[in-house]
Amino acid sequence: MRKSSLREHEEHAIRLGGQLDNLQKNLQARKFSQLRDEVFSIERHIMEALAKSREQGLQK
Repeated sequence: MRKSSLREHEEHAIRLGGQLDNLQKNLQARKFSQLRDEVFSIERHIMEALAKSREQGLQK
């Protein structure tokens, strides 16, 4: 009985380790996605600011 109980705990620990790996990968993917979105947002703001400054320069 002890061997089967030990084996069950070992298998459970392995499954939990796999779940932890998947959670870490998902978290990393989400962080990457958020950073990418922030970079695109900053890029868009820069482009809008450049366009606005060009328009103002042409109006003078």
